[in-house]
Amino acid sequence: MVHAGYANKSNSQLMSDTICGSVLNGSVVVLLYSSIPSHSYLRLASSTSLSLGFYRVPTIAVGLREDELNKKRLYPTLVTSTPSFADESSVFLQLLTTLNYGQVSLITMRGDSNGLRFAQKLINNAKLHKIHVQKQIVLDGNSNVTQLNESLTQHFEEITSNVILLFAIKKDAYRLFSICDWLLKGKVWIVNEDASEAINAPNGLLAPQLNLDMEEAMRDSLETLRNGLEVITGDEQPPISCAKKRDQWTNQDSPRILK
Repeated sequence: MVHAGYANKSNSQLMSDTICGSVLNGSVVVLLYSSIPSHSYLRLASSTSLSLGFYRVPTIAVGLREDELNKKRLYPTLVTSTPSFADESSVFLQLLTTLNYGQVSLITMRGDSNGLRFAQKLINNAKLHKIHVQKQIVLDGNSNVTQLNESLTQHFEEITSNVILLFAIKKDAYRLFSICDWLLKGKVWIVNEDASEAINAPNGLLAPQLNLDMEEAMRDSLETLRNGLEVITGDEQPPISCAKKRDQWTNQDSPRILK
């Protein structure tokens, strides 16, 4: 197990000291865990998974939901047992269907890869639920208050929908809620869980509560691990150092475990 305490190391230090020095020790699976999700844990998981992917070592990252980690081209051996942030889109669509809301507008923030993927999935599946996304608005979180307000005003001049969907991190949601009192009145807001935790989130908005803590995420990850270990025969030859990759492991053992 690689603990998040290593996250302060540079990528080169992580590779030489941690990956080569201790993680590649003949283990058939590596489990990444931190009791508290943080940016440093995400950085550690990303760097470690990228390195272990080169050696085709199956890696389970507990509790991480960033859509970036689902890119198999970059992280070919990384497994996450927790639904990504973008998967909240299916919850939004089910809620809209239940409430019989057929037309919505969608707000996301520029540069937020999770928000981008959320929007893509929601828009791609909206027609299946007979929901029309009237407009997607992408705001620049680096804009000042005046610019944000002007941008919102311009966009909503042509929007007739009274249902607004928002996907944003807590910090951006706070800025948005602080400037758009005029937009909160007479509208139904449905926001992602992180946005709903902004301290100035208005009363009456709707938000899915995923209620997944790290203990639950660990249980899910251990179940995933148990399923992978069922195919272990004892004849596997996982790498024991960074010096040399093993053909049997790369071509046979690792792909079998990852199935």
